[in-house]
Amino acid sequence: MQRAISDERSVGSLISDLFQKSALLVRKEIQLGKAEMNEKVSQRGSAIGALAVGGAIAFAGLLVLLGAAVLGLIEVWPPAQIHPWLAPLVVGGIVALIGLVVLAVGRKNMRLHNLALSRTVESVRRDKEFVKEQAK
Repeated sequence: MQRAISDERSVGSLISDLFQKSALLVRKEIQLGKAEMNEKVSQRGSAIGALAVGGAIAFAGLLVLLGAAVLGLIEVWPPAQIHPWLAPLVVGGIVALIGLVVLAVGRKNMRLHNLALSRTVESVRRDKEFVKEQAK
């Protein structure tokens, strides 16, 4: 009786393949994580640059408008009822409060969870599940 030629590999060969493919999978996951992090950092860098330029321009305009607001407030209030130094104090206080609110919103939007590597985490989770299924 002739033995059928088997396409099965030895256990050692299977284990060797498992280690090689696992190492390749880990390297690919690390590459994916690096690529995703580079993408996130690039997006943040562009956004920060735009915020800086826009903020500088808006700040210059705001200074001019605040000067006009102070002069307007001095004109509206009769001189007998207000000292000239009080108008800049009122305008500055209002602007400071608005600034604090804007800072709070910006701080909330810059939380670290926005930098989470969601695609990489999901990919690693799927790989873990796949490896568990293959091990059964």
